[in-house]
Amino acid sequence: MWLVNEHQEETYFWDSVEENYVCDKNCYWWVDVTIGTNEKKIIGQTDTNYAYIAKFKSDRNNEWHGYPVTGERTPHDVPHTTILNEWKNLNFFSKKEVTNLRRGRGYVKSCS
Repeated sequence: MWLVNEHQEETYFWDSVEENYVCDKNCYWWVDVTIGTNEKKIIGQTDTNYAYIAKFKSDRNNEWHGYPVTGERTPHDVPHTTILNEWKNLNFFSKKEVTNLRRGRGYVKSCS
């Protein structure tokens, strides 16, 4: 479930396309990071955890749908290594955070 408005969700999608954060399965990924502090904005939640990474994929009609993800559905909801490495190089994530992301953990915060 998104915690941002529809306009912000659409902005995330188009920003991910512009930055070419696309994986080999034709999914786009986005993380909203405050430049300077590298604080990640919580953009949504699952039934138990807050999420700050968005995944966008197209359906059979080539319509795009996006949703916030956590590492709970590894490997499906973990950005591709090339995207994680780029985010690490941009200082969005530390080396340890990227390792945790690859393992499907490290970017969830309990809703309770």
